[in-house]
This record gives sequence, C-alpha cells and structure tokens, in this order.
Amino acid sequence: MVILAGGGYLLETQCLLRGLGDQYDYCYITADDCMVPSELSDAEVYRMRSFAVLGKPHFWQRVFPFLHAHFQAHAALSKARPDCVVCVGTAMAVPLGLAAKTLGIRLVYVESITRYERASLTARLVARLRLADRLYVQWPDSTHLYRGGIYRGTVL
Repeated sequence: MVILAGGGYLLETQCLLRGLGDQYDYCYITADDCMVPSELSDAEVYRMRSFAVLGKPHFWQRVFPFLHAHFQAHAALSKARPDCVVCVGTAMAVPLGLAAKTLGIRLVYVESITRYERASLTARLVARLRLADRLYVQWPDSTHLYRGGIYRGTVL
C-alpha cells in the first residue's frame, strides 16, 4: 500500500514508484481531499480523513479528526492486507503507522527531500513511536536527525 498525498509528496512518491517498478502489486490510500492521479484511475484506492488541518491550531481540535483517520486507516489495511505500507513525508503516516503496527504490517517511511536540516514532526513521531520498520532520509547528513535513519540516495 502506498500513501498518496498532495503537492511535492505526490511527486516524490511517483518518482519512488517509478524506481520500484511494476514488479509489485500496489494499492493506494489517500486523504479524502486529495486527487488521485489519472494514471491510477483503475487502481485500488482507499480514502481516509485528512486530520492535519492548518486552520485548527489547538491540539484538542485535531484529536477527533485524527481518531477518525486512524479508524479509516485500520479498516483500509484490514481490507487490503498489504505486506507493507510505503509513505513519503506526509502526516498520514502516523495514523497508518499505528494501524499497521496493530495489524503486524510493515511501514517504510521516506522523509521528504526538503528536510535536510530539521526533522519534520511526522518523522519525529514515526521514529519516536517506532512505527517504521525502515526510515529513509534523502540527505547523507540527515541520518543523525532520526533514530535509525538510513540514507540510500534520493527518490527524485
């Protein structure tokens, strides 16, 4: 299962998928407010609620959207039963990672190429909660930012 997010995350994910090739069977999950690329119109795509709402700065205002996203992620993973969840940068990795852990599904997290000096909140949570079986960074000097960070090059 591959997480599709918007903007630069989608570009990085598409580059990663080109690198992985067609030797795998993919299914996808995306936020309900994200568009699915036209080349994936026939693919198996699951939806989950977006919870990282910029207009709601208080933590308590994000709790219920996060829980809703987590339950949707758990339902999608239970139905799809992927061997692995792959995520590039997006905050959707946290509810999906928690759901994947409970179901015994591996998570591979790739930090965005834009993160070379400071760790993102998402990657810090993924690392601290030990949600990812592998946490890749795209800059050699960034491995020290994350517990278990691995550098193997860039996806672009």
